[in-house]
Amino acid sequence: MHSNRRRRNVAALTLTATAFMFAGLVGIAAPAQAAPAKASISITSLKSSRGDQIVKGGKITIGGKTSTSLRKRYLSVYVTRGRATSKLNISTRVSAASRFSASVPVNVNAGTVKYSLRFGGTSTVQKASAFKSVTVAQWFPLTEQEIVDYRSDESFIRHPDVEQNVSVAGKRYDSAIALRGPAQADNTSWSEWNLGYHCSSFDSKFGIGDDSSAGGRSVLSVSTDGSTRFSTELGLGQTASKTFSIQGAFRLRLTVLAITDSASRPAFPAARILCTSNPGPVD
Repeated sequence: MHSNRRRRNVAALTLTATAFMFAGLVGIAAPAQAAPAKASISITSLKSSRGDQIVKGGKITIGGKTSTSLRKRYLSVYVTRGRATSKLNISTRVSAASRFSASVPVNVNAGTVKYSLRFGGTSTVQKASAFKSVTVAQWFPLTEQEIVDYRSDESFIRHPDVEQNVSVAGKRYDSAIALRGPAQADNTSWSEWNLGYHCSSFDSKFGIGDDSSAGGRSVLSVSTDGSTRFSTELGLGQTASKTFSIQGAFRLRLTVLAITDSASRPAFPAARILCTSNPGPVD
């Protein structure tokens, strides 16, 4: 009988000890996990390879600084137009001094876009981002713009031509504005295009079509809102090239003035305008 009582007491003590051990284990709290470190990105510079303007086909360099938590981590580059956002195949690594610099090709059309640098976040560092809004300009061929007005002193000239495969001084061009120069001296022809205050530069070749009369000479000029920006006198086989500002202009005019009575076909090969939106596309 005493033996059975001892066995029961031992069993009870064992159960009690086990219960105390279990209670102790349950009461031990797991160590708290540290919160992710805060992160920040700041864009301090955005420079264009084309000077003061950001131009489609050029490059921009985006520079800035970050919080120390992003040192030696990679930032991704995004571009946003309206509600559409695209991740570019470009990333940049933050330096030990918490600085970054990203070279980004400008492959978007004219208008306002946002470039952003983003860090997606990890279990130890919070996500972060910064953006910069910019206006992109684009070169538009003048042959793709609608002619809004034109005139000639000679009745047989009905409308300026958008010529394909124009040859000037032995060089062939895919397209050109050809004004069919007057055959009588001192007569003029001109055509106009709307710029809508959206454009900043004009660029073109100037010459006389190779199928013109041998003695034909003309003055080719470019003006905006009644002010002459460039003028040059040329004969068969002669050419000129010019790029100049048309900033703040509403309307562009190309004018041809005949110097001789010999028929010529003055041309503006590869004429184009640099604009922040397409001012007057042909329907």
